Amino acid sequence: METKSSKKRLFWIDWLKVIGIYFIVLGHFSSYFSDFIYIFNVPLFFIISGFLSKHEDKSIFWKKLFFNLIVPMLIICAINYGISNIFAIFQNTATDPFLTYAKWAIIGDWQKLGTCWFIYTLVIIKIINWLARTTNLMIIISILFLTGAYMIRHYLSEVSFLTRPNSIIDVCTAFPFFTIGILCKQINNYLSELKSKSTLITLFVVGLLLMVVCERFNSSNYMYMCVYGNNILLFLIGGFAGTSTIFSLSKMLHSKPNSIVTLSKGTILILGFHPWFILWIRTHQPTPSLFDFLFALLIVLFFIPIILFSEKYFPIILGKYRITKS
Repeated sequence: METKSSKKRLFWIDWLKVIGIYFIVLGHFSSYFSDFIYIFNVPLFFIISGFLSKHEDKSIFWKKLFFNLIVPMLIICAINYGISNIFAIFQNTATDPFLTYAKWAIIGDWQKLGTCWFIYTLVIIKIINWLARTTNLMIIISILFLTGAYMIRHYLSEVSFLTRPNSIIDVCTAFPFFTIGILCKQINNYLSELKSKSTLITLFVVGLLLMVVCERFNSSNYMYMCVYGNNILLFLIGGFAGTSTIFSLSKMLHSKPNSIVTLSKGTILILGFHPWFILWIRTHQPTPSLFDFLFALLIVLFFIPIILFSEKYFPIILGKYRITKS
């Protein structure tokens, strides 16, 4: 419960996260408009993470990093690893040896971590941000990482480690969006107080148009593979434009339902486990259809009781430090 002295909750952030996680789920259906969705759905969450970041004392920083991100990631990965091997046994296919899994998981290998590559990458980014301290240095580092992404794509494509999707190289394409979030935080008061419908509608329309342009000229943005399409500038513009569009929509949805707050608290659970639901749906509905938009919504809503149960009986999977302090 918030005290009078605590900061006012930004409900538009809750909406931003929930709409964002819906598009994460929808994007993983590999259905209609997937290339369009990938322009912004992952960048949006790195921008949110940058916006919510703050510099803290050493002990507080590492405690929050450990309980809010690392512990939930390890638990989710352990559960997914167990489920995968159980399925392998029942389907009479090869199981994944633990040592092999652990070896590749250490570098954040996408095939092992699955959607948790995002959490691993965010951990690395947060450490760099904590060490960097200043916004100017973050901008310089972002430029260096973008240069690294360009080099990987055009000059280092023969290096197996750099072409195997993993969280370490994904920092190159994710870090700049985290920095954009930090820059947006500098106008936090303006963003929080913005209520003008005309301004919000303009942001929505302009952002949507920019995304259309970026999808037309720079599709195939797969951040989990450190792939930014053909144009690194359009990659950045598309991610920021998509975030602006979802931001304007979130601000216009000014209601404060408990379900949105609940889903916002549990986005890490949705991120970690939703692929199993998609897998089940695809076994019964293998062909992409417009129903995928509804299926994605139902998956997100299905997590409401799971999040409430976890918050009460297993809060560590949601980030024990955050739940205890909230």
